Amino acid sequence: MEITTGHRTTSQMPKISSLQKSHSRSLSAQQQNDREKFMKHFHSVEKLYSFFAPVRWEYVLRHVDECLTFPCIALADIDESYHANGVAQRIVRSQFIGVYSLSTAKEPYNEQASNLAADMFVARYGHVCSLYDLMLYFSSYLLEYKQSFSQFDVQDILLQYSRKYLPWKRLKLQQTDEAKPETKGIPLPEAVLNRMRDGETDEDIREGGLYKQGSITDMMIQDARNKYEAELTSDVF
Repeated sequence: MEITTGHRTTSQMPKISSLQKSHSRSLSAQQQNDREKFMKHFHSVEKLYSFFAPVRWEYVLRHVDECLTFPCIALADIDESYHANGVAQRIVRSQFIGVYSLSTAKEPYNEQASNLAADMFVARYGHVCSLYDLMLYFSSYLLEYKQSFSQFDVQDILLQYSRKYLPWKRLKLQQTDEAKPETKGIPLPEAVLNRMRDGETDEDIREGGLYKQGSITDMMIQDARNKYEAELTSDVF
């Protein structure tokens, strides 16, 4: 069975991944830095599939603030970053299945319609939806964003991301910024850890003035190194 869209059927339509490639963009320095940090932890497509799945919704909802600020990449950049095709679509499709599974819909799951909606989601929001945005939105959709009277409405899922989620995200980030205490800087142990996340070695840190004047110690560097290595082998937060 084929879904007709105008004068085209789904079998005649180009895949979304090829559409995304034709609209490839150059990343800013900050986006490039975020992508490198993100890929240090999620270094394979298999790890993406494992973490960004409905079974991890509960984990993400316990770390909302971290998800909103932790380095990530947009859906539109996944295929190019991992040298693979259709990764974003597969991840988004699993989110639609997750919403259906938690709904009280009585009608059978329409895989073809849901897959088409998932591909449309990537095409529409690929540049304004990171993987963490995706998880936060779909995990909260039924309780926070759903507007349709239908128990499982793929069109409503497509609409409420821009109507409800993005405004909520902007407000949440603004409130988070306003709640930050005015300080002269972050604690030195956290600063050392951040430098390691940015790719500096222990010796790089020891070459700095703070180490030479005694503000940063060998014990502080070792503690930060242990935390950084633990980050690479455990959950993100």
